[in-house]
Amino acid sequence: MVAPQTDSTRIPVVIYARKSTDAKLEQKINSISVQCASARSYIESQQHAGWYALDEELMDNNISGATMERPGIKRLKQLILEDKVRIVIVNRLDRISRSLSQFLELMTFFEAHGVSLVSVTQNINTSTPMGRLMIQIIMGFSEFERELICERVTERMHAARKNGQFLGGRPVLGYNIKPEGRALEIDELEAIRVREIFSMYIKQRSVKTVALELRNRGWKNKRWITREGKVTGGSDFTVSTLHNLLKNLIYIGKVTLKDEIFEGQHEGIVNSDIFDRANTILSGNDLTKGNRNRNSHDALLKGLLTCKACGTAFVHTGTKKKSGKG
Repeated sequence: MVAPQTDSTRIPVVIYARKSTDAKLEQKINSISVQCASARSYIESQQHAGWYALDEELMDNNISGATMERPGIKRLKQLILEDKVRIVIVNRLDRISRSLSQFLELMTFFEAHGVSLVSVTQNINTSTPMGRLMIQIIMGFSEFERELICERVTERMHAARKNGQFLGGRPVLGYNIKPEGRALEIDELEAIRVREIFSMYIKQRSVKTVALELRNRGWKNKRWITREGKVTGGSDFTVSTLHNLLKNLIYIGKVTLKDEIFEGQHEGIVNSDIFDRANTILSGNDLTKGNRNRNSHDALLKGLLTCKACGTAFVHTGTKKKSGKG
């Protein structure tokens, strides 16, 4: 006759499931519902050992396994700290994490609180030495797979950039993203403003002055609607945002990846000569920023004197005599 189980012999088990944001890493068998159903069946098969499932099931949907900053993981730790869990059950180990270091850190937390991890499809239980060894081997391969995928993605991005493709992200003033995506088209009304901004800067030679003028005119940064329908952008120009606009190579039909520059597939908005003139002035102004307090008159001719041959702005420098006086 089997002795009836008491509260002291019953083992609380919590189910954890995760579905990644990367469709290439996911299959239908990895859906949240399938993972949970598989875990429930496994727990039922272990009722003779005292296992019982908590009513609460922890799920992280569309969240990468490369990060541990997930609501489900945070809740899992809380349940463990409250001493409500003895076993965590997952469909596969990579549902917990695809990073070996992060996974082992979590396992240390489990062990410190007397919690075991069970993988349904891999038949692994960390309460045994063999189970702990197998986990490290499998997670090592899982991390290797993730790094290979990241490497391939980086290679594809580099190839796309070399081909001049727009890789997505936020559009800039003067361009819209084509409906089919991954390509830019000129917004003619905004393009007129972009050209005017470059012209204003070449005349004024001051980012701060032009930014103030743009605010007085009511001109804003790029405003767009995300795929989720959220309106973003459309803020006033600041010195920083205007500086970035003037230096953006996208306006002369280029694309960049890190420090590399490639010919873009999109049409430029600003003439290369205009762009170069603006950036020559911009570079000259940047060089003089550190010299503003070198004399009491703060370089009164700054921005007014240029080289007649090339148009480059003259910059001022200070000298120091041996006596220590300027």
